[in-house]
Amino acid sequence: MIKHVVLWRVRGTSADERREHAETVRSALHGLRGKIPGMSSLEVGLGAGGDEQLADVCVISTHDDWEALKAYQVHPAHVEAARVIAEARIERRVLDFEVE
Repeated sequence: MIKHVVLWRVRGTSADERREHAETVRSALHGLRGKIPGMSSLEVGLGAGGDEQLADVCVISTHDDWEALKAYQVHPAHVEAARVIAEARIERRVLDFEVE
């Protein structure tokens, strides 16, 4: 099983603006549920806010294997979600690892 972890910081000059963009990202990610073969779980969390060092949004998804993760990355539903997220984000960090 492969875990895919992504953290984003989103645009906005106020906490309200950042929260609005974070909600947009969350909605785009929730739209992936049940649409991508080989993706067995998807969790989305929003940061509590306040600290500029923290991420605003985190997604943790699990995939059957490395090939399933590659298929997820090019799946049309993911490509569309990534387009929406790119408009809202200012920073992105990714970590993919195999669970033993």
